[in-house]
Amino acid sequence: MAAARCGGPRCLLWAAVVAHVVASGAGFVEDLDESFKENRKDDIWLVDFYAPWCGHCKKLEPVWNEVGTEMRNMGSPVKVGKMDATSFSSIASEFGVRGYPTIKLLKGDLAYNYRGPRTKDDIIEFANRVAGPLIRPLPSQHMFEHVQKRHRVLFVYVGGESPLKEKYIEVASELIVYTYFFSASEDVLPEYVTLSELPAVMVFKDGTYFVYDEYEDGDLSSWINRERFQGYLHVDGFTLYELGDTGKLVAIAVIDDKNSSVEHTRLKSIIQEVARDYRDHFHRDFQFGHMDGNDYINSLLMDQLLLLLWPLEKERRKKERKERKTGKKGKPGVSIIILDLTIPTIVVLNTSNQQYFLPDRHIESTEDMVQFINNILDGTAEAQGGDGLLQRIKRIIYDAKSTIVSVFKSSPLLGCFLFGLPLGVISIMCYGICTADTEGEVFEHEGAKKESGDRELTDEGSEEEQEEEKNGKYTELSDGELKQKDIMEKKKD
Repeated sequence: MAAARCGGPRCLLWAAVVAHVVASGAGFVEDLDESFKENRKDDIWLVDFYAPWCGHCKKLEPVWNEVGTEMRNMGSPVKVGKMDATSFSSIASEFGVRGYPTIKLLKGDLAYNYRGPRTKDDIIEFANRVAGPLIRPLPSQHMFEHVQKRHRVLFVYVGGESPLKEKYIEVASELIVYTYFFSASEDVLPEYVTLSELPAVMVFKDGTYFVYDEYEDGDLSSWINRERFQGYLHVDGFTLYELGDTGKLVAIAVIDDKNSSVEHTRLKSIIQEVARDYRDHFHRDFQFGHMDGNDYINSLLMDQLLLLLWPLEKERRKKERKERKTGKKGKPGVSIIILDLTIPTIVVLNTSNQQYFLPDRHIESTEDMVQFINNILDGTAEAQGGDGLLQRIKRIIYDAKSTIVSVFKSSPLLGCFLFGLPLGVISIMCYGICTADTEGEVFEHEGAKKESGDRELTDEGSEEEQEEEKNGKYTELSDGELKQKDIMEKKKD
C-alpha cells in the first residue's frame, strides 16, 4: 500500500538511489583506529572525533559524509576520517579532544581546531584554507579584485622582507583557522588606497579598509583577531562564542527574522545604521549584529543569558505585583517568560566576563542607541550579571543539567547506565554501612548479655557448689548445737 501511494516502483527506485548516495558518501569517510597515529603524517587529515552516544555527533554524521564526498569529488589532497574517541581515548587525549564532536585538521605535526558552524560548506572552507599555503600571494590587480569579491574580510601584507612580515607569518600560523592571509605589492592595491609608509598590514571589509597601527592597535595578533569580523553580522551561537576572543562588546538586536513588523525591522535598522555611520567611533570597542530570537532561545548561549537575566526578571515580576496592588504603573521592563526573552529587544554583551547591559529606556532612534553605547563606555550604564562565584555555580549547575538531559534524550539506556550505576553502587555501599552498624550493635548487645549471664553464674556458683554450701551450713549448725548441748550437760552436772 505504501509503495502504491508514493508511486510504486518509482518510489522504491528513488529510495534505492538515495540509500546508494548516502552509502557512497560514508564510503569516502575512513573509520580510523590505533594505526592512524603512526600513519597520519604522510597526509593531511580532516578528522571528526565523536562518541557513539553523543546526539550532536549523530546530527553531524550525514553532514560529515557529504564533506567526504565533496572533498573527494573536488580532488582535494585532504583525507576525511572519523574516530570513536571513546574506544581510542589515548589517541583522542593526545590530540587534545575535550568534547564531542571535535573537528581537527591534522597537517604534519600541527593540529588545527575547527570551531565554526557545522555545515558542509563551512567545514570544507576551513579544510581548504588550512591545508593550503599560509600566505597566498596576489600577483595582479585582477587577482586582487577576484579575491576581494570572494572574501568579505581580507588581510593583506604590503611590502618586502621585514620584522613586520615575520610577525605577520607568525600570526597567520595561529589564526589561519579563522581567516585567509594574503600578500601583495603596492601597485596591486586599488587606486583608492593610500599608505603613508611601508611595510603595512591592512584589512579590507565593509566597503573600506583599515591600516594596522602598532601604537594605537597594540599587538598584531590581537588586532587581527578583533578585525576578522565584518562590522555588522547575523550572529548565531557559534559566532557569539568566537566573538568572545575579540574582547569587544557585542551589541545585538534580538529579533524574529520571519517577523516583518515595524518594530522588528526598526531595531535591526538602528543597529545597522550605528555600525555603518559610527564605524570610526565604535569599531575598536563594539561588534554589531542581529540574532534570530528563535535560534537564540534554542542555543546554549541564550540559555546562559537567560540565566544571567533571571534576577532582573524576578525583580520585574515583583515590581508588577506591587503595581497591581497600588494601581500605579511604572516604566516597562524586560520580560522573560520561563525560557523565553520577549523580542524584539536590544542587548549588549561583554562576552569576556559574562556581563550584559540593557537600555534603561526604549530605543526609538539611532541617537538613543548612540547615547546608550556612550553610557556603557563612560561607565554610567549599569552592568548586570558577571563572572562572580554565584554566577559560576549557576552556570556549572546548568551545564551539568544540560549534559544529563542531552545524554538521556539521545540514548535513554546509556543514560540509565551512566548515571544509574554509580547511584546504585553508592546506595548499596550506604546500605551496607548502615546494616553493618546495626548488626554490630546486635552482636555487641548479645555479647553483653552473655557476659552478664556468665558473671551471674560465676557469682552464684554452680548447683553442686550451692548444695555443698547449704550442706556446709547445715553441718556447721549441727556442730554448734552439739557444743551447746555438751555445755548444758556439764552445767547440770
